[in-house]
Amino acid sequence: FAPEERERGVVAASAGNHAQGVAYAARGLGIAATIVMPVTTPSIKVDAVRALGARVVLEGDTFADASAVAARLSRDAGLIPIPPYDDPDVIAGDGTVAAEILAQIVPDAIFVPVGGGGLLAGIAGYAAAVAPSVRVIGVEPADAASMGASLRAGEPVTLQEVGLFADGVAVARPGDHPFA
Repeated sequence: FAPEERERGVVAASAGNHAQGVAYAARGLGIAATIVMPVTTPSIKVDAVRALGARVVLEGDTFADASAVAARLSRDAGLIPIPPYDDPDVIAGDGTVAAEILAQIVPDAIFVPVGGGGLLAGIAGYAAAVAPSVRVIGVEPADAASMGASLRAGEPVTLQEVGLFADGVAVARPGDHPFA
């Protein structure tokens, strides 16, 4: 980040894991972080983000609702957006999960939860480069299987409805970068 970007701060939308990562990194870099989370986010995740020093905004029932608020805050307040999955740098960072796994063991398969697809893309990309014999298998809840629906359609599709039980992967549409 350029100095003027650090002054503005960052914003992210997330139901928990990305939120905690952004809050942790921002704290370490001395950057103000605003995290927009759906009101349905479990309090343990909200509390963890607050404990890391981020400002939490609870808005909307879904990740899509929270994302729209984060986009508005970025536009109106000049905050730098940190996307949770549809960004090549985020995907590359997600690949470090595979690096950690493969440093310990070369399994037959790695099972990856799929929301927007960034974690899956990062792990699959790293594993393909370093250990191509390892199968990478995406796992989605039946009521939020946007990546599976997109793969069947041959392009990213948006689900009309998404279940919220598995809140961290309750994403109606996978990202373009992860889909590719």
